Amino acid sequence: MRPFCHGVPSEGSLSILLVDDDSVHKAFILGLLTDHGYGVRTASRGNEALGILRKHPGSIDLLMTDLLMPGMNGRELARQACRILPGLKAVFLAAWVHDSSLQSSLARRGTFFLPKPFAIEAFQALLFCMPMHPPHRGHTPLPSARAA
Repeated sequence: MRPFCHGVPSEGSLSILLVDDDSVHKAFILGLLTDHGYGVRTASRGNEALGILRKHPGSIDLLMTDLLMPGMNGRELARQACRILPGLKAVFLAAWVHDSSLQSSLARRGTFFLPKPFAIEAFQALLFCMPMHPPHRGHTPLPSARAA
């Protein structure tokens, strides 16, 4: 693994799968990320996200998922996503995490978390020292969802 500790990944070098059942939050985060050059695919549910990972194996660098979603929650999604793409890193998002024991549990496990909404600087600071695997062989960054 290599950390991104020598700077934030350059624009266009990171492909993100963004999963959020809230269309307003998803649109805001999508705009924030694509405006800064990140390639983003989106899904509204866990099963939809898993389908994208299966369809595009090796083309996703980072999973950003809402922690609290109906059906499959973000933690279960990340667990299943890592079966498809071992070593995939996940950032959990939540607009309202009122359970301090859950926040502590996530921190102890080395899990990455951002409250919604967040500033791009907070995301880039998180990436700054997040250990990431090198890009997958044959890796082709995904085009932005905005371009689709």
